[in-house]
Amino acid sequence: MMYTTEPPYLPFLGYALNALFGTPYIVLLYDLYPDVLVQLKVLPEEHPLIRLWKHLNSLMLRRASEIIVLSQQMADRVLLLTPDVSPRLSIIPSWSDPEAIQPIPRNENWFVQRHGLTESFNVVYSGNQGRCHDLITVIGAALFLKEDPNIRFVFIGQGPQNSVLVKLVRDLNLSNIIFLPYQELEALPYSLAAADVAVVSLSVGTEGLVAPCKVYGHLAAGTPIAAVTPFGSHLQQLVESEGCGQWFANGDSRGLAAWISHLRDNPKEQSAMGRASRRFSLEETHPDKICSDYLEILGKHLPTIYKNPGLTKQPHLSIVQ
Repeated sequence: MMYTTEPPYLPFLGYALNALFGTPYIVLLYDLYPDVLVQLKVLPEEHPLIRLWKHLNSLMLRRASEIIVLSQQMADRVLLLTPDVSPRLSIIPSWSDPEAIQPIPRNENWFVQRHGLTESFNVVYSGNQGRCHDLITVIGAALFLKEDPNIRFVFIGQGPQNSVLVKLVRDLNLSNIIFLPYQELEALPYSLAAADVAVVSLSVGTEGLVAPCKVYGHLAAGTPIAAVTPFGSHLQQLVESEGCGQWFANGDSRGLAAWISHLRDNPKEQSAMGRASRRFSLEETHPDKICSDYLEILGKHLPTIYKNPGLTKQPHLSIVQ
């Protein structure tokens, strides 16, 4: 069985079944708890619940047949807690479907037309507006660009920061920002394709604790990425190595605003970054590649009968989340 951290305590079920019946299990870590709670100051490091949770994590990771994380930074965090699991620790990024999500011309994109975005240069943040995401830097960039009538900031989604952001935008009297609710799944290819620039962010201290999977949908849509993160993040490495966007340190609203203006005024550069995003999606995070990576790990623990290519019977793989 494979257990994910959605919800974060679910892998403990795998540990319990293993302790009772010897059932092997694999753990897929989407986020690192309880470290996220400590970083967000929900609970202090010395709280009994945090100490117990970390102890159980250590036991659970050491018993796991395989551990899968989403980035090198997350792997580094895991190894700080349990360095002895290194031989069983693998990095497999999230994925997106580049057949379902593709660049869409504006004259064919109903989402752009419905929300009055056909004539503007659209900077889109799509997804959870959670406390692990630095959205104040993005609001600051909108403040620097408030006199530019052509640039629009579009926040799509909800989350703990939403009401704070809406109030801040109202107090600053920013007319270049619009907020839209979560969209239906079938609208996602169109809302992602509405972006001329996509913003993906992490707050200070959260690198390696969470992995913003929203970036992969933007890459599939062929969109330049503005990565607002701490220095050395996975997102920084991605945009700089692949040439698909630009990195900005937390708080660098002025730099982000200047780059957005620059990209709006240099469509060839924007297009080149968009092509790099799409190419990376097709080559590195295509479902076929990611599934192959998972099957390689899972295959090491399947009974020998399922490894015989001459057999037609296929194994049943269960992922619990």
